[in-house]
Amino acid sequence: MRPLRVEVEGFSAYRSRVEVDLSGVAFSDLPFFSLSGATGAGKSSLVDAMIFALYGRIPRLGAREVAPAISAGTDRARVRLDFEVGGMAHTAVRLAVRTPNGATVKEARLERGDTVLASGADKVTAAVEELLRLGFEDFTRTVVLPQGDFARFLNATKAERQALLRGILGLEVYGRVRDLAIQRQAVATAKAEAAKGRLAGLDVPAPDDLAASKTRVEALETLARSVTEQEKELEAIAVEMSRAEEVVRRLEDAGLRLKRVNPPDDLEELGEMVRRAKEALADAEEAHSAATTANREVSDEIAGGPDPEVVAVQRRAHEELARIAADLETLDPAPAMAALEGAETRLVDAKDTASAAQIRRDDLRVKGMLPNRQRSPGGNRRRSRLLTVRCIDGLGVSLWHAAERCKRSL
Repeated sequence: MRPLRVEVEGFSAYRSRVEVDLSGVAFSDLPFFSLSGATGAGKSSLVDAMIFALYGRIPRLGAREVAPAISAGTDRARVRLDFEVGGMAHTAVRLAVRTPNGATVKEARLERGDTVLASGADKVTAAVEELLRLGFEDFTRTVVLPQGDFARFLNATKAERQALLRGILGLEVYGRVRDLAIQRQAVATAKAEAAKGRLAGLDVPAPDDLAASKTRVEALETLARSVTEQEKELEAIAVEMSRAEEVVRRLEDAGLRLKRVNPPDDLEELGEMVRRAKEALADAEEAHSAATTANREVSDEIAGGPDPEVVAVQRRAHEELARIAADLETLDPAPAMAALEGAETRLVDAKDTASAAQIRRDDLRVKGMLPNRQRSPGGNRRRSRLLTVRCIDGLGVSLWHAAERCKRSL
């Protein structure tokens, strides 16, 4: 740490505002420098002001007492210290205000440039300790010696100097460490001796016995694992047995209920009736199948026969010819011939009409307005033969006979 500037007001000998600028001092080139002046001029007060700005305490006052450091006739003391750490400038400011019971630090802050690092007495002290890595006691023993301790060190004897150095440098901690180490050593020695005594009283087995015991332990561990696995299997078997017992119980209950059922006296007759009913059902199914087959054959025959419209036209033509043939026998030939010619004309018209009806029906089937009839090739040939025979034997023969009779009569 390098002090740069100290500003005090109302602090100890500095009732008015005083500023000490140390920024121009080349500390690296000067092994020593001193603050000189008459007694009471305020040399120690400047050092106290630096320490108070950093830690909020004054070494020669002890504890955290601040009131004696406030100048007489004033109610407050203000201290500002500008210092440099690691090449960066910092500022520590503290304001102590007198109270009826003494004094208290009213304001405290630690700044780095325009940044406030900490605010409040305790927080500023903690931040300074972290920044300098020295507490108040360490700082006043290694960096700043309290007033009077250095003079006492120069005039003291060798033993007194050692004691003073131990006090200034805090070497008494090493004495406490030594005493604590000796104490712990004694306790550890006592424990070791007690352990040796207990070990001597133990019956330690031979290495062979230890190996045999280890083998037995491993065997027992293997057996324990096997027993655990078998226990799991037994648990599973127990669950299955419980389920099987439940099934057996249900079967036994069903058997008891069956035993309590009384069969009817005519059970054999009922069995015979059932048998006959089954036979009748089989016969009915067979008859139904035969009827279905016959119905299908009849439907096929009907579908393969002549068209109803054509049959109706042919039938009307035959009826007309029969009527004409009957009339020829009783009528005059001349009218008969005229009637014959008219019949022939009507016959031609009837054929034309039948042909037109057949063509119209085929057209309607092509257009999807009438269902197509599935006819077997044999059915079609049979229908063709029937039409031809009927046409020749009925219409042609009748016309021939009628014409012959008319010729003979003439």
